[in-house]
Amino acid sequence: MRIGIIGAGVGGTSILRILNELNTVDVLWITDINQQAEGIKLAKKNGINTGDDFLKFLHSVPVDCIIEATGVEKVKKLLIENVPENTTVIDGQAANLLMEIVSGRDNLIRELKNMAFKLEQDLTHLNQGILDVGKALEEIKNGTYDLSQMGERLVEESYKTTEAFNRTQEILGFIKSISKQSKILGINSAIEAARAGELGRGFGVVAEEIRTMADSSEKSVEEIQQVILDIQNNMDGVQKGINIASDVAHKQAEATQRASLLLKKLSSISREIKEFAEELVSL
Repeated sequence: MRIGIIGAGVGGTSILRILNELNTVDVLWITDINQQAEGIKLAKKNGINTGDDFLKFLHSVPVDCIIEATGVEKVKKLLIENVPENTTVIDGQAANLLMEIVSGRDNLIRELKNMAFKLEQDLTHLNQGILDVGKALEEIKNGTYDLSQMGERLVEESYKTTEAFNRTQEILGFIKSISKQSKILGINSAIEAARAGELGRGFGVVAEEIRTMADSSEKSVEEIQQVILDIQNNMDGVQKGINIASDVAHKQAEATQRASLLLKKLSSISREIKEFAEELVSL
């Protein structure tokens, strides 16, 4: 459809702008007594005929429809008197309705653009936040993995320590056995020294020293065994704590991994919305 527009003010400009977006409509000319009007500038920019007198275009550039956008009664009367046959005229009232529709559409698009621009900015901040959180989660995951590995190594070392304690207990048991044998030897030596009378007095002193040393050794062994037992009990508690910490670290690593995957999905959705917002802004 070929269109001519009379009036290049705010209303005529809005009508021209929306008609230019329609593939089935071809605006051939627009006129206004003010050649600096916004609609005239827009028409020139789009290669549309312009002028200050619509009468010059009525027959030289025929159209299917003329939109009278001035709302001036004198202009309308002049148009009706000179309009070619089979050309439809949309008068001021109908043009005003059309301009209201166009204006409402323009306002809606403007609001959508503003909202889209704000949404785009918010999404930019959101994406940056997602990246920062993702980096933090990655660091936590790596730290948790290291902690878990260290816990496992500590558990292995605690097992080795327990084995060493067990071997120490065996050695102490052997020393205690020797101590008992030495004590018995000391008692037997004392008996023999008593039988020997004056001749066995020196031997009796040695026998007494052996028995005293055996008592002292046995007491020391018992004390050492108690200390080792206390350490072993403490190691058991430490080992349980390490196992618990290692288990917590594993669970935390898994939770961090799930959170990281969720953030990636959220980032993907955010990018899609941002692209949509950019399309709205470019309308």
